[in-house]
Amino acid sequence: MSLCGMQCSITLTLATATAQTNCGSLNIHPYLPKAKPTQIYLINQPGATQAQIRVGQLGFPRKHGDFAVSRVINGYFGSFSGRLNSKIRVEKGLTYAVWGGYRSSKYAGSFGVGTFSRNATAAKAVRAVLDEIERLGRDGPSDEELSKTQSNILGSFAGKRENPAALANDRWTIELHGLADDHYKKLLASVAATTADRCAETVARTVDPSKMVIVVVGDSAKLKAGLEAIAPVTLVPAETPKDD
Repeated sequence: MSLCGMQCSITLTLATATAQTNCGSLNIHPYLPKAKPTQIYLINQPGATQAQIRVGQLGFPRKHGDFAVSRVINGYFGSFSGRLNSKIRVEKGLTYAVWGGYRSSKYAGSFGVGTFSRNATAAKAVRAVLDEIERLGRDGPSDEELSKTQSNILGSFAGKRENPAALANDRWTIELHGLADDHYKKLLASVAATTADRCAETVARTVDPSKMVIVVVGDSAKLKAGLEAIAPVTLVPAETPKDD
């Protein structure tokens, strides 16, 4: 990963660690401050010809009741055949790659989107990401989106567990997160039972499009004006690595 990419990833991790959605059911660390209205942190990389973009907020832990539903949402939202890629990469041509969705760990999690774009189209890419996040909560999956995602998750489950290492990883996940021994059996049943309404309700309850943390790494002289039209911008100077 380039220095630009590393700084962006690290900064988003720190930024989302200080942001909390206003959804009381998330059951996350009580000492994290409340999230603020959407804001942009622009890390200056003079001379960069493209911008790395990360958009996100805090999510929920692995044991949360919406975890199985979030796997379905991730499929039709952030996978290669999902909405993000279809709209931002294929239809609008703003990037070569875009990904996103829920990620859950033991104590918390995140909801986020990552992509990159040329300087001339970076602000458009940020707007497009925000538009898709809003649409995710407004429009549940179509019948085709839902059925394809469920079929992919259920159909690929066994194939991803063809060796001892994969099975050991499943066991490690159960122990690490304190899950029941039949966790994966219940997970598959929940995925199969997920409805379009449940997906839309989950997003509406756990994602707040008005309180996103946005991190952009690139040439501030070429990016700042366009980003300021989207949300307040805080300029962050890039640190130059020092020799030991």
